This record gives sequence, C-alpha cells and structure tokens, in this order.
Amino acid sequence: MSSGTEGLMRVFVLGAMATLGAFSWSQVKAVPILIGGQDEVSKTHGGVNSAKSARRLLIASMARRPQRNVRAIILQREDYTSSVMQQIKVEMGRDGRLHQIVLAPLSVQGFETVDNGTVCRTFCPDEHCVIEQPSARQEGDDVPFRMGLAERNYTFSIDHQERIAGRPATVVAAVPHYADLETRFYSIDDETGFLLRLQTSREGGPTMLHFETKMVEFPTDFSEGTFHLEPALGVMTRRFEGKCVSPGAAHRLQEELGFEPVIPSNLPLGFTAKELQASSESKVPSLAVRITDGLAKATVIEWAKKGRPTGQVPAGTKVMNAGGLTLLISGDLSDAVKERLLRSFIQAGRRERAESSGSEFTTHYTSEIGACWALELVCEVNAFNFDRDF
Repeated sequence: MSSGTEGLMRVFVLGAMATLGAFSWSQVKAVPILIGGQDEVSKTHGGVNSAKSARRLLIASMARRPQRNVRAIILQREDYTSSVMQQIKVEMGRDGRLHQIVLAPLSVQGFETVDNGTVCRTFCPDEHCVIEQPSARQEGDDVPFRMGLAERNYTFSIDHQERIAGRPATVVAAVPHYADLETRFYSIDDETGFLLRLQTSREGGPTMLHFETKMVEFPTDFSEGTFHLEPALGVMTRRFEGKCVSPGAAHRLQEELGFEPVIPSNLPLGFTAKELQASSESKVPSLAVRITDGLAKATVIEWAKKGRPTGQVPAGTKVMNAGGLTLLISGDLSDAVKERLLRSFIQAGRRERAESSGSEFTTHYTSEIGACWALELVCEVNAFNFDRDF
C-alpha cells in the first residue's frame, strides 16, 4: 500500500478516534442529569417510566460539555468492519476544550487533536503535518433536533444496570423502527451522564463493541499545557476555513465547488441531511454532507471526477461514481446500510441531471473503487471534521 493511501485511510481513523466526543457531547451548555441514579432507574426498569428515563439519560449523554472535567482511556473500533481496537486518551474540560491522542496500535500512534473551542488542530505524524480548522464546538445546541429524529426512528427503554471502569451505569436500549438498522446500547454513567460504552446488535445476533471506557476520572483541574498543541520545528501547518450551510442552501455552493451538489430530498431508513460543509481551497473542491437518523450518523463526500477508476476502497467506506461525480460515505453503519444510503444520492443526482438536461443521467457505480483516485484528496480530505457533532 502506498504511503499516500495509508495517509488517507488514517484520516478516516481520525474520525473514528473522535467518536467519543461526537457521541458524548453535542451541545454548548451542560445538561443536568435528570435520572437520579440507580435507585430511581431500578424502579422504572420495565415499567411505564422506562422510555422517559431512557430519553432523559440519552439527552444527558449528548451534552457537548461534560458535567465535570473528564480524563479517560477508551478502546475504539477502528472502523465498522475492523477487529482492530484503538486505545485513545481523552481529556475534556467543562468549558468544552478537548485533547485526545491515539496511544495504540503502532500504525496510528501519535495522532493528536487539541480543540480549544475556537480552533481545532490535528497533528498527523506520518504526514509531518498539522491540520488547522474552525472548531465544530462553535456550533449551537442541536440536541432537540437529534432527539426529535431519534424518537421518530427508535423506541427507547432501560435495559439493565452494570459497572464500567468502576462506575455505575445504566444501559439504554434504542430499538430501530427499520429492520436494516441495529439496536444500539448506550451505557451511561448514572452520576455524570458520561457515555461509557456503545454496543450494537441485530435481533438474535452477536453484540458488537464500538467503544468502551477502560479508565475514567474527573480531575478538579488540568495542567496549563493540556489544551495546547505545539508542533515540532519543520512540521507543516495546513489551514482550512470550510463553509457550512444548511441543505436547503446547497445552490450557494455550486459556483465555488465547480459542480452541482447532490442532496436527496428523501433519504431512506429515517435519515436526513443535517449540514453541508464545503472546502474549495484544496486542489480538489469537495463537499461533505452530514446525515443522521438522530443516533446513527454518516458523512457523504462529493467531488468532481471523470472516468471509472478501480482500486481498494479506504477502510470503513463505500464509494460510487456517477456522471462525473465521485461520492464516498463513511460512518458508524454496516456496509449494506452505507451502500443503500449512497445509492439514494446516486439516484437523486440522476433525477436532477435528467430534469435539467431533458435526457437520462448516465450512471456508473460500483463499491469496488477507491484508492487510486482517492489519492487526489489525501491531505485535502482532512479539511472535513469527521467527528463533527450532529
């Protein structure tokens, strides 16, 4: 595998590395814990209040800023299809500042991100490069939006209690209304609302661990240099501004991107487009479309590319090529679900092209393309925050 391809794949690993932040904190103000601890949960388990209690715990776990300062070591699955677990150290202040570094495996050791709430800086050791971009933590509170979607697409209940990393936790089960999706099990710290573990399973099938907290503590304070990333001499810094708009404003991006963005009006499985993030500064202008069903999430990247290349798909992604556009999807979903979502983008593009030209939109797509053309993006794809909160 070429070093360029490895670099691209590790960019997607970076997205996985920050999943803890994306799952645990997604709004500006801390949400008070409403559940009252294990005693109250045990009373509601299996009763009429189970769904309400589960909903309250989920809301608490979505807060972007934790109730307390947090220092944790987590194990994070590299991608949905991989058996490799990354070990990551995460530190986050009540003010929302974040520091995380990959400790293992050796292939991704040393990837480090510091987010001070205004600027996010990521050090990529193999590329000897720091990527600097605006912090996603500047965005406002979207928990009501997410919970509205989640309640439409899932049924919540308290499943059981357990201890994780020495902490009492309540397990919230989110059962999807669509059979193609998996039941999600959120293990949430009773006292702080901190998300300690995420597992998924299909009915009658084995449980898949996505991440698990191995150690967690709540320090009174952090050292002065915790949220400061100072690269060594000679390390290149690449800065990306990015431009974020709502899906309804996609037309505003067409001129600077050089292509017409494809945004389906009706995604399958209860998903909806949440946000568009454009990068027109790089050699390959690209668009990231953030989609979610309230709990599960994915990013679809679009860029102009002619031809029908072949090669290995970057780990954890699906890719299709249609009418001069290449589309890539990455997310915490099965390959079958990612492919179905991506095909809805292809079909939407076909309809739009046919309507505008009066002719059929010729489509070539396959899930077996990727690395040879994906080298176009390599470092440029870093311009997208794969850990962006939904």
